[in-house]
Order: sequence, then C-alpha cells, then structure tokens
Amino acid sequence: MDITLSSIISSYISSYAEIYRFIHLVSGYTPSIIPPLTYFADAYISEFRNGAISLVKYFGLQKVVVLLSQENSEMDFRVASDIEVVFETILPPGLSYETIYIIVSKQIKPLGIKTLIIATDEYLCKLIQQAIIEAEMDKDEYVYIFIHQSAWTAYLEGAFLIEDYWWISKSSEEYAAILINHVTSFLMSLMYVYPITGTYSLYTIYGFLLSQVSLKRFYFFNIQDNQVNLLGNITDSIVNPYVPINFKGGVIPDNSKIKIPISISGGYANPDGSIYLYNSECQYGSVCAVNAINTEFNILENFDLVVYNITDCGASYFDSSYASACFSKHINDLGYFHVPFQQISMIDGTMTVFKALNISVPVLGVQASTSLNSDYYPQYTSVSFSNTYTANAIVFLLASYRINRVSLLHLDTSSGNNFKNQFLSQAEAYKIEILNKNQTIPSAYNGTDKSMLQEIIDIKSRYIIIEVTNTEVFSVINGFYDLGMRKGDLYLIFAGGFSVSNSDIVESQYKQLFEIADGSLYITFLSFYGSYGKQIYSTFEQKYGLVYDYMCLFYDATYLGAYAIDSMISRGFNLNSSGIEEWIRKVQFKGCSGNVQISKSGNDRSTIKVGVYNLKLNNTSWDIILSGVHDPTKVVVLEALADVSWYIENNGVLPSEIIGDDLSCPFKSDEIRSFLYGYLIVVIIGGSCLIFDIYFLYKSFDSTVARKFSQLQCKTEENLLDHLQYFIMIIECLQYIAIGPDFKDVFPDSFNRITKISTLDLRGWNQKYEWKIWYQITLMESILGLWLVFLVLSIFEFWRKWKISLIIIVSEIGKICLPIIGDILFLPMIWFLLLTFQCTESIGDKFTESFHNQDCTVFCWKDDHIKYAVGSAASILFYLPASLYYRPAWKDNTGDMVFHFKEQPYHSVIKSFMQILLVVLNVALLPYSDTAYTVCFVFIIGAFGAFTLYKKPYNYDRASLWYSLFIFSCVWLWICCEVARFNVVFSECIMGVGWFLLIVIGVIYQKRKLPSFLETPKGQDILRLFKFQLSRRSPFQAGIQSSAVYSYVDNSSGDIKKSDNNSENFSIGFLH
Repeated sequence: MDITLSSIISSYISSYAEIYRFIHLVSGYTPSIIPPLTYFADAYISEFRNGAISLVKYFGLQKVVVLLSQENSEMDFRVASDIEVVFETILPPGLSYETIYIIVSKQIKPLGIKTLIIATDEYLCKLIQQAIIEAEMDKDEYVYIFIHQSAWTAYLEGAFLIEDYWWISKSSEEYAAILINHVTSFLMSLMYVYPITGTYSLYTIYGFLLSQVSLKRFYFFNIQDNQVNLLGNITDSIVNPYVPINFKGGVIPDNSKIKIPISISGGYANPDGSIYLYNSECQYGSVCAVNAINTEFNILENFDLVVYNITDCGASYFDSSYASACFSKHINDLGYFHVPFQQISMIDGTMTVFKALNISVPVLGVQASTSLNSDYYPQYTSVSFSNTYTANAIVFLLASYRINRVSLLHLDTSSGNNFKNQFLSQAEAYKIEILNKNQTIPSAYNGTDKSMLQEIIDIKSRYIIIEVTNTEVFSVINGFYDLGMRKGDLYLIFAGGFSVSNSDIVESQYKQLFEIADGSLYITFLSFYGSYGKQIYSTFEQKYGLVYDYMCLFYDATYLGAYAIDSMISRGFNLNSSGIEEWIRKVQFKGCSGNVQISKSGNDRSTIKVGVYNLKLNNTSWDIILSGVHDPTKVVVLEALADVSWYIENNGVLPSEIIGDDLSCPFKSDEIRSFLYGYLIVVIIGGSCLIFDIYFLYKSFDSTVARKFSQLQCKTEENLLDHLQYFIMIIECLQYIAIGPDFKDVFPDSFNRITKISTLDLRGWNQKYEWKIWYQITLMESILGLWLVFLVLSIFEFWRKWKISLIIIVSEIGKICLPIIGDILFLPMIWFLLLTFQCTESIGDKFTESFHNQDCTVFCWKDDHIKYAVGSAASILFYLPASLYYRPAWKDNTGDMVFHFKEQPYHSVIKSFMQILLVVLNVALLPYSDTAYTVCFVFIIGAFGAFTLYKKPYNYDRASLWYSLFIFSCVWLWICCEVARFNVVFSECIMGVGWFLLIVIGVIYQKRKLPSFLETPKGQDILRLFKFQLSRRSPFQAGIQSSAVYSYVDNSSGDIKKSDNNSENFSIGFLH
C-alpha cells in the first residue's frame, strides 16, 4: 500500500512489483508509471479533464485557453469537438515568473478569450495567478477553472475548482477515508476470488481490481470572499449543482429551472469513508435517468433533478453507528427521495437508521425483502419483486416441461423460508413432488457440510431448485463436484441471478462450475424489456461500455420518484414526503424493465416480468440466452422464447419439448420404438371413414353432385345469415391451421389459442390444471350425445302432445346446435374421435405394450383405453353418416330467414372427404414424419384450393372467390413456416407481403369481374332471424315452407327445375 504521494518513490516501488510478485496499490495517479501490477485508486488525469470539459459545457462556453504542467501533458482538451481550444501550452517545471508573465500578458490576453483552464503543479499555479493579477486579468468577466493539484493553491476571487471532496479541509482524517477505500478494494477482491478458486491468484486479483470501474465523480467549488464553497458535483460527465451558481461576470447563462434535489448511494467514495462496493457501476442507471429527465423533457419540463451523492453512508457490511453519524450529518442532503445501493444488508440497515433518526424521506430501492414490509417501513418502495414471483415462475416452468419430481435447496433466512413456503404451496397445486427432506443451506455456506447434497444424490433426484446467493452457489456446485457429479447428472434451476461474467472465467479454473452448471437455468427479473428497454441498453453500452441488469432497475427507480414528483407538481400539490409516497403508488409508466406500477397494498412491484435464462458454455465463457418470460398478467403465464438446452447423459442437447419425459412416463426414452400395428389401426379406421364417404357420394349422386343451386343473379338485401356464412369460412380455415403443420416460429401463442378455439381444443389453456386428451375426447362424445338428443327431437313429433316445457326448450336450443355440431364441428369431432386410436409407439411387441401418443402414462388396448376406444368407434359409426347427410341440408332449414348464397351440395361431400383425409394424415403420418406430413398437407390443401377456385363452391361468385383466397392464405402460411426454419424475420416479411397481395388481388378482381348482388340493409332484422327458433314448427317443416320454390340445375339435362313440398328434395331427403 503506497501512500507516499511521491511519484519518484512510487515509480521505484512499481518497478519491483512484478519482480517480487506483489500488487502495488497507489493512492495517487502517477503518469510515469507503467503498471504491470500497479493499481491506481485515484482518478486518472484524463478523467479530471473530462470533468472540466463538462463544467465548461454546462456554463455554455465555447472557446478556452489551457495551461498545463508537464506531468499533466496527457490532458488533451481537443477531444471535445464542441469546445475550441484557442491556445494551449505545456509549462516545463521550474519555469521563471518572467516567462509565465509574458505568456499570460503578451500571448493569452490579446486573444480576448475569457475562459482559462489551469492544470499545473502548485508552484506553477501560484506564479500563473500572480501573473493574471499583474496583467489585470482578474476581472469579473474572466472564468478560471483550476483542476486537481492546481486547485490546492488557487485563490483568485470567483475561480472554480475541480477536486475530490476531501480537499475542502485537507485534514488527515478526510484523506485517510479515501485510503480506506483503496484497502477495502483489495480486501473485497480477496473475498470475491477466494471462494471461487480456492486460492489467491495474483493476476486474478489484479484483474478484478482493474475491472471495477467506479463512477467518475468530482466536486466543483467556487472561491467567494476568500472562502471555498462547495457548489455541486460532476458525476459521469453530468454537472449537478447543489446551490444556484451566482457569478458576477454574467458569462454563465441564466438557468431559470428550479432544482429538485435527490440523493443516491453506492459507487462513490464517501467523504466520511465508506468501504468499496462490488458492482457499484449499477448506480449509473440512476445518473443516466437524471440526465434523461433533464434533457428529454418528457416529465418535469420546468425543473432539473440534481443528484446529491455525499449521502453515501452505507457499506457492504452495514455499520449502523457509522451510518447514523453519516446520515445525521447529511440529513439535509437527502433531497426529495433517496436511492440506495442494491445490497440487501445496505438497504435494511439504511431503513433501520432512517427509522431511528425519524427521517421520512421516501426510499426507492431495487430489492424486495420480507424484512422490508410496508407496515414497518412504509417509506420504502422497490421496483423489483419479491421471491414470490420467482417461486411462481419456477413452478410454471416445471409444469410447462412436465417435471413433477424435484429437490429444493434454500437459504436458512427469512427470504429463503418465504421462497420455500410459496414454492411448496404452488408445487402442491401443480402436483410437483419435493423429494429431499434436508432442504436448508446455512448462510455463508462454505461446502464443509455436504449431507444435504449427498441426500439428493442418494435419492437420484436430478432436477434441483437452488435459492442461495452467488457466494453459496459456488460452494454448492463445488460440493456436488466433489461428490462425483458431472455434466448431465444434475439439472440446476437457480432462483435469482447467476453472476458469472465472461471476464471472471479463466481456462484453468472453475472446472467444477463448467462441469455442473453448463445448461442450467436461472430465473430473475427481466431487464431492458421491449423496444424502450433495448434503447436504454444501447445507451448504457455506448456511454459506459458496460451493462449490468441492476442498472435497468436503478433507472426505473429514479424515474418512479420523478414521475411521482411530476404528478404532484402538475396538480398543484406542495412537495412533501407523505405526498410523494402516496403518488409513488399511483403512477404508472413504461420503464426500462417493462411496465412499472407499485402495489397499493405492498411496497414492491404489482406486476413484473420474470426472465428464464439458459446458461450455455462457449469455450471459456458463458452464453446467456433468454429462453422464456413469466408474465403473471397474461393467460399464458410462461411464454417460451427458445429451446432450453440441457445435457442428457452427455449425448447432446435436446429441445425443451422433450424435457421431462423420463419423469412423467413409466419408462425410459431409450425403450420407445415405433409400433406398426398402431399405424395400421389408425389407417384402417380412417380409411373406412373415407370409403364410407365415397359410398355416400355414389349413393347420393343425384341429390348431391347432380344438383346445384342456381347462381345469385339479382340484387337482394343481405341478412345476418349471410355474414354467418363468411364467418363459417374463416372458422374452417382456422381449423385447417389448427391440425396443420406447426407455425409457432412465425405466430405468437395468442394466434395458436385462436386456432384452438375453432376446434374446441382446451388442452394447454390452463397452466395449473392439465387438460388431458381423455378429457377432450369425453367432451366431444358428450357434445355428440347432445346432438343425438337434438336430432331425435327434431325428427319425431310425438313428444309435442306431451306439452312439457323443458322438452320444448331443449328442442328449440337443438335447432340452433344441430347445424353447429353437424357442420362446423365436423372436422374437430372426427379428429378427436380418431385420436383415441393414436397408439403408434410402444415399449414392446404386444398391443398392450403400446402407449398413447398424447399421454404416455396410458397403455393402449386395455383398462380405460378400451372404454374410450369403444366409445369413440361407436360415435364415429353414428356421427359420420348422420353428419354427411345433414351437412348439405341445414342451410335450407333456417326458418323464415334464408341464406342468399349457399354452399353447393357436391362441395360439402367432397370437403368432408378432404377433411377426413387430413385427419387421418394428422393422426397417422404426423407422429412418423412431420416433414412428410407438411408436404402432404400443403399439397392436399393447395389442390383443394385450386379445385374450389375452378368449380366455384358457392352460388355467389364473390363468396367462392374469397373462400378460395382463404384456403390459399393457409397454404402460404405453411410455406412461410418452412422458411422460418432458416430465417424467421424473412418468413414474417414474405408472409405479410403474400397475404397483402392476396387481399389486393381479391379486391381488384371482384370489383372488375364480379358484381355485388348483396346490399347492406339500413337496419338488420335480427328478430326475424330468431323468430323461427321460437316458433313451434320443427326446423324441417320451416325448411320445407321456406325452400319450397328454390331452384336447382339438373346436371344431366341442364334444365332449371323447381322443388315442391312433396318431392324427395335434397334438404330433407335423409329424413324421408
């Protein structure tokens, strides 16, 4: 530790550092030293230069004269593009007064430049000031700025001084406080390095010291009436005046904005001597927020926030007596709110001292803790979240990956116990079993006691939830490694951040960390979220060259306080602590970490997005990949963004969809084989459905293919049923998308949910309760049972003489549900009934050793599966013939209102054949090859679309056109999905362009070629639509009366014929 303040002695010491292998900690900066192992704790000369440039800019000055001594020659003020250095000279040591006077009076004064920057040693500084006075340049219009050592002997009235805070009194106690920080930096490096490496590595410690970039902080003073007055600070090139700057010369521009002081702590050398804090750069977030508020004018337009940083009264290990004395001294410097450092011990200690000293200033932190409850500390507010959110996110993660057996390790602290209780509560609801009994890790765990780790190994638990701090993490990982665990043996999920930056990694070290933690997950708050968050990230990166996640929360914490103050001022309220606390819980804004809003009942965020991050080893560094987002405000509370890569038995990386199979299924994944007979059963059942459809087409040729509705050729008013027809087209296309190839890489999950709605697929809707395939099949069979009841009541009339109100009501409801179930739900009904027989994988050669593809816990052709199979087979035998007859008929049986355009009967039958074929491919081919399924599916849909474009499936040309375009839009979607395998962004672009072109082509073609025959009425007659539903006529009687004179074309003769009530007309043919 070098506190000689002698550049000569320090140079000698530095030369021996590498020879004798020790780290040289120098209290002052010496430019002549080349530091192989020398660490300068004081600021570099170039940093003082940047502070002076900031002050010049703040004053609105543009031209300067610079006088430097030889040791400060590296101060190049020309780096500031918006400041013109008119004259600059480097004064050699020992220069005579006569020479200095000539420079001042003959070279500088004639230039007429009124701003002089002086950065020399004490000897030259005295001579320069004497020359300035003799040359009569000490008038009010001149601005003098003395930097660093030159400030020690400055005495010119009105001069500005830039130096460290301790210089005010120049007492040994104040200077010693600075040196304490230097020693603490070294001690903190030992505390950080040793738990990881198990040894003291000289260059690792030195690298750690160099990596700690403290905030570039200086104070500026003014000499008035021979007194040195503190005016403010210059933090990270931002000038923060504490008091109004009154200067006689008037050269400083009038800044009429009212100053609103706030205070921050952490990352500064406290004048009273707080010790060094790791990652103190996180407070850059607060400083950057203040700069944005003062320059962007989105809030507090007529005010400027001023940062007081002399309130740095906390320490990494909190000393309450020291903090009490410090805060008592600076109680008037806390401003309207205080932003403390992120360390929990520091926040807890700060709040304890505030309560003891009766300090009511609101405190905005970035940590939530059970000890910081709103009842005891109502003035504290956190923009972060409690570990309740973390526990919920982990449970949702486990449920999503079907992991139901885990072990838990948590700290024996109030926060750790709170996490455990919340996790156990949620895990019980999701039926997740906790395997280990010894779950507690002591604070400051050093790995000596490995009993809790050995228990996890003995019970063969692989998924481990770990809620400990970063220090205990390394001890836990090293403990598992010592017990013989290697890559792929354990899958770790950390509740909280995992601070392993690339600069910390040395190839010869951390073998245990690489071996165990590769592929693990950690769950923490989602920083830099959305486009605004990414913009802030870019700002931090460009301005500071480094980015920490907590910088984002500090940014939001400062903005939260500013928004609260702005809300009070804009409404005419006087600023006070209780009012600011109240408005902190009222305001809401888009911040760096997403939407920021404080809970009205607590003191942390009401909602916050939680990120699921995947750690991947890349040579000797970590790639950290955001794999998912937990958002408690959404229906889908865990959104997967990327596959989670976990190593399985060193055989490679598996996608997230497969994770958990070994735990959920009663067999291992390597036992699974394809079951040929399972494919044959599906093909036989599906093929029988197709054959029956062909047979029906043959037998009903005269009433389907041979018949055709006449084209709509005269104008008429459209009704609600015509709009319903277009809606049915869209539903049909959504159903094709639902059972088609996967499109999740292109569309968000919300679109997937819409397609599921079209098929009544409830699987995956509720993350808490799993909706299995058997529930879905039961639902469809229940709907089919209701359809049977409705059908019987519609066909037979004997029940009317009973005059039972309930039966009448059910009958009227059936009139609405019959066409919905028989036509719109045709594809999903056949799909789910056929899925009952999807048993194409097995663990043996027997039928009873095959298991269901949708639920590996159910073995096929025995027990419950036999019941479902029999029920589904009976349902298909009943539903298929009835619906094939009924699909073409129901649009004629709508009572007093009719469809003005209708689907041609032959198209209903052909569409049924195509839909059955697609279902068979989905159930039989998709499990075998998704690529083959995609090709076949797109080909069939494309051919069907071309067929509809050629044959015109509706008796209204415009409807036929848009039906075909809907089909082609589905085809284009799947083509773009295949492109997304290679480039997602490009696929999204071409998909949007393709859909836009289809719409443009459709609009232009129908406008030029297809006249409109449907006119929009002035008012929809909705009552008329439901009139027939409430009548006592059966739908078939209503259909006969309303369609008694519809026209059709007999394909055999081409003559136009009319039907009558006694004919075997198509609309009720199957009922006769």
